[in-house]
Amino acid sequence: MANTSSIIDAMNNITLEDEEEGGLAIAGEDVNENVHLFTGFNANLCVVARFITDGHADFQALQQTLAALWKPGRGVYIKELETNLYLFQFYHELDVKRVLEGSPWSFNRRALVMARMKEGESPRSI
Repeated sequence: MANTSSIIDAMNNITLEDEEEGGLAIAGEDVNENVHLFTGFNANLCVVARFITDGHADFQALQQTLAALWKPGRGVYIKELETNLYLFQFYHELDVKRVLEGSPWSFNRRALVMARMKEGESPRSI
């Protein structure tokens, strides 16, 4: 089992991709508005997740923790779509499969329910 200092060192060495590269841009504040997709977006490589319980999670801690746990080979883009709704865009099929097959996942003792997106599907409809 890893000691606390090695976990902290590992967390300090995590780098996430810049939020300006790829992913989703959400138009306006209305959650029912259409999602505009950037070039390179592939819904088949996306997973939408939400917590079973209500409440807000620390988004930065969520990003760092899940990226460290999953260690996706080609990276992951994580976007908070709204309170308690997250989009995970992977860049390789194997990373998506490993995350979905490794579930159930939790963060801060709260269960995270995940579903894979399909082409043309709005992440808010999942």
